[in-house]
Amino acid sequence: MRARASEGECDRDHPPGGFSLHEFLIALTVATVVGSALVSLIRSQSEYYARQEDAVVSTQNIRAVYELMGAEVRSASGADFLFAGPDSFAVRSDVLRAVVCDSVGPDEAVVFVYDSVAAANLPPTFRGTAASPPADSIWAYSDSITLVVRGTGSAPRATCAAAGAPTAAADTRYRHLAGFLAMSPPGAPPRGTLLRVYGRLTFSFVGGFRNRSLRRNSQELATPFGSGTFSYRLSDGSLVTAPASTRLSGVVEVSVGGTTFGTATASPHPRSFTHRITLRNGVQAP
Repeated sequence: MRARASEGECDRDHPPGGFSLHEFLIALTVATVVGSALVSLIRSQSEYYARQEDAVVSTQNIRAVYELMGAEVRSASGADFLFAGPDSFAVRSDVLRAVVCDSVGPDEAVVFVYDSVAAANLPPTFRGTAASPPADSIWAYSDSITLVVRGTGSAPRATCAAAGAPTAAADTRYRHLAGFLAMSPPGAPPRGTLLRVYGRLTFSFVGGFRNRSLRRNSQELATPFGSGTFSYRLSDGSLVTAPASTRLSGVVEVSVGGTTFGTATASPHPRSFTHRITLRNGVQAP
């Protein structure tokens, strides 16, 4: 009887087709180790991709400063500045450039438009016109003054052809304009005068201590930034954060610097950047 009882106990410890308690505990331990390893691997992969996403965002923000903002600001000159401060600045930005073919009255002239921007996204509430006479690099600005188009096409084209301008452009490139008496200096400009029609282009860092954004007028150009500031080098070599209005024409370089980061990780690592943008015709005194 004892022998049979022992056999029964053995049957209970080793059920047919099953696992013993020891085997079950070993399998559970192995599964726990493997599961922990898988969780750790998944977590590390997730953290890796989050860091990569942060790096991509930081790179895109810095590229926006270097390429998008840099290209537009570089085309300005000191005389184009409307104001400048540590958080923002504004410049006159061209939407159209033309050359006067000939004047056809005290208030009217025919021009050839040799360059224009179709999608400048500049506020329509601010427009102005600047003129530079032949053989002169000085611009006379007339803020809030826009010229009226009296006609385009064959008649203005003929006038420009007689003045030596190209004749194969679209009709809209040859324009009969009026409104020069309101400009400074007043009156229709002589042949060869360069004209610029411009709007207001503002760059600014807005927001709190963190998650600041760089804006181009009302558009968000890049975000987020931990910090962002502007400074300005003048023609005499001095570096200032807010030049007086009387010194704006002396700006030859805009410097933008700060930190940027991504938000995919719980503890993002900011990337610092500094970019110097030399303006058009920017000449610093030796």
